[in-house]
Amino acid sequence: MNLFVDHFYDRGDTHDFCEDYAFSGKNTSGTIAFAIVSDGCSSSDHVDVGARILIHATHGYFKEIFENETCLSSCDKIKIGTGLIRHLSSYLSPEKKHLDFLSLPFQSLDATLIFAVSDGKRSFVFIYGDGGVITKNNCGEVGYRSVTYLSGAPYYLSNVFSHINKELYRKFYGVGNVYYEIDGQTCKSISAEDGIANGEIYTNGFFEFGPDITSITVSTDGIGSYQRRNGDGVIVGVPVTEMAVDFSDYKNANGSFVKRRMQMIAVNCRKNGTTHYDDVSAATIIIKD
Repeated sequence: MNLFVDHFYDRGDTHDFCEDYAFSGKNTSGTIAFAIVSDGCSSSDHVDVGARILIHATHGYFKEIFENETCLSSCDKIKIGTGLIRHLSSYLSPEKKHLDFLSLPFQSLDATLIFAVSDGKRSFVFIYGDGGVITKNNCGEVGYRSVTYLSGAPYYLSNVFSHINKELYRKFYGVGNVYYEIDGQTCKSISAEDGIANGEIYTNGFFEFGPDITSITVSTDGIGSYQRRNGDGVIVGVPVTEMAVDFSDYKNANGSFVKRRMQMIAVNCRKNGTTHYDDVSAATIIIKD
């Protein structure tokens, strides 16, 4: 089983700079691959830096737990999720004051985190906040699944790290309204705090895929911000399922394949008058026998 990874991010038209970030990699033996994206909250300061901190801290956690693993069969999703929260909290909770050293406010961590890990036969996707995952199977069929907040704000990891933030979130938004969607159709609604095991939040959203998957792409919610004018000149949103097909249309797995795909999407968008107002990032694992 051969695993190939790449990532890329692009600034949205309404943003002065990109507050998304993406990263990908593999363990030393190449048996387990990971893809990570993060989307900083535009109303908080320095979230472009916070998104990078969250992703690289998550990468550090992956190096600890996956370095000597050859497959995911022995890995438990709850242990992965709760372990990540503990790892990040040990460095990034307000009490640790590590952000103070960088003169960063705690609100710089108001960012989503979406990641996939795969051994080629089994793939996990964890979503903290909102975001989605695009899959292509060995029949060429493309699927898109997401976690969406139709009201309020996403349940950022900063709410998990800080009791004060958690209480403020509950005060303003309750426990959050989280909607699971498959191919654009809402399939169930949960609370932002339903992903709890043994008293600890391990994820706001979780998806698992089997050996029929040939590529898996995690993306921020910016993939849903593409828009164009219809025949009447009215600006309408491009269906996210249409963009999912574009994002997963990799010609090969050589080099910077995600960068090439997103740059080609940008070229085609300019030609047909399509724009995306939000930042968008993607990180992909391609699986080949």
